[in-house]
Amino acid sequence: MRSLSRILLVGAIAALSFTLPVQADQTDPNGSSSQPEPGWSLWRPNSDIQNADFTAGFSNIEFGGFLDFENSCAEALGTPKEKTPYWFRVSNLVNQIGTGTAEYGCWKNGQFVTTHSSTAVSTKLGDVTCLRVNVPTGKGLRIRSEAELKAKVIGFVRNGETVQLESSPALIMQADGRNWVAIRSPVEGWVSNDRPDTSGNLGLCR
Repeated sequence: MRSLSRILLVGAIAALSFTLPVQADQTDPNGSSSQPEPGWSLWRPNSDIQNADFTAGFSNIEFGGFLDFENSCAEALGTPKEKTPYWFRVSNLVNQIGTGTAEYGCWKNGQFVTTHSSTAVSTKLGDVTCLRVNVPTGKGLRIRSEAELKAKVIGFVRNGETVQLESSPALIMQADGRNWVAIRSPVEGWVSNDRPDTSGNLGLCR
């Protein structure tokens, strides 16, 4: 089984590629249109986080990173840490396949002054270990040896068939503009869940 450090790599990549909403304003990162970025929920104030149906921070590294984020935000806003407002959003993957990314942002004067990203897991879907293939524009999914389009094809799963996740939370990597999910059966490898702004190629085993 691949190590947790590779899961953390996803969060690190997300943190480095953190993008700001195009139409944000001084008080709200969603802007006047209140439209989420493709692949994401709207930004919500941290006062809503208890009702957001996800949990995050699955390692000491991720939890420590969040504490650093809270401290940096409190310093930037000049407020006590326990009273510091911040914003959060989750990727659509959290509801699609049970695991995705949570992003936290400290909003000041129309921009994020500090951010943090971590693995997020849905609390309403239970322990997701099985996903069903449903490719909208094809007959199924190629299983590849690595998380990239140039990697060797080592298997194939047809629409309607299922794959077993390699780990829980799921191990997800971003490459070639796609989300790749690690699986352990029918063979160990990677399958593409398509681009972040799509409905994906995988769904829950229901």
